Amino acid sequence: MMENIEVWQVYIFDGHSIHFSLAKNSKYINRISEYSSFIENHYVDGRNVSIKFPDEKRNLIILYLESMENTLMDIENGGGWEYNVIPELTELANENINFSHNNKIGSPHSIPGTEWTVAGMVASSAGIPLKIPVNGNKYTETGNFIPGAYTLGDVLKENGYNLKLMVGSDADFGGRRNYYQAHGNYEIFDVYTAIEKGKMREDEQVWWGFEDSRLFEWAKEEIIDLAQRKEPFSISILTANTHFIDGYLENGAENIYESQYENVHAHSSKQVYDFINWLREQDFYEMTTIIIIGDHRSMQPGEFYSSKMVPGYYRTIYNTIINSTEEPIQSKNRDFTILDF
Repeated sequence: MMENIEVWQVYIFDGHSIHFSLAKNSKYINRISEYSSFIENHYVDGRNVSIKFPDEKRNLIILYLESMENTLMDIENGGGWEYNVIPELTELANENINFSHNNKIGSPHSIPGTEWTVAGMVASSAGIPLKIPVNGNKYTETGNFIPGAYTLGDVLKENGYNLKLMVGSDADFGGRRNYYQAHGNYEIFDVYTAIEKGKMREDEQVWWGFEDSRLFEWAKEEIIDLAQRKEPFSISILTANTHFIDGYLENGAENIYESQYENVHAHSSKQVYDFINWLREQDFYEMTTIIIIGDHRSMQPGEFYSSKMVPGYYRTIYNTIINSTEEPIQSKNRDFTILDF
């Protein structure tokens, strides 16, 4: 328990939202900065595990959905709402593999060190929480982004994969570029890449950079290019429209709910569904596995969730695995975290 914690919430909104917290309690600061042997005692280093790929390697697409929770599904499917705001994502989870903490659509438990974007991406692809030192954030330096970790990117690079990261914002934000280049040497496509390639003008930037409709449009082009190469590929894609505060509602999106944040989620659900259907039509689909996962629980302020959730509901992030070659032994009623991905 953290007594006497003062939280400052500062929102700078010129298309971006920033949330700062200041802890006054010295015990809390000590806990996040002191040495612990927990990871040392429990971490399984992938370098010491026999990882064997088949002769014909599968492609891997990882779609990180910003702040996407199961909460906005209806109660019957495992959500916390009386109605379903994201029916397309619900259908994908029901028809494919969904790892759940209960017997409905569910997800991993949320734990410290995984609850913001880059931390969620690191947790799911490296199996470790991101512990930022209070005496200086070294993650802005390429060589210092968890250099001792052995990640999914490291495994794939060693096995001949072409790797790419696509974000609709500045890839440097939060150290994402540093992480993906230090672990796998991913090609990076961000808002500045789009400007440099002439896909958009600098004065066309919206929200965090560019909207998700453009992200999916350009992701298709990048995936087609990757699929035409002789090596297998993996691309990680991060959406942005559903970021707090209230999300970014694109032109042409329906206004069918009372809140903008619900309408943004509803539109995102349709966009993801259309993108998956496009992938299913491609020649490389049969040799491609797709993972869709929320990067973390939403930070939307106020009573957005508590005012509509059924009493006692536990908020979880979305996940589904499509076109896997393996069937899980136990996908439901699991006690697990995002680290287990």
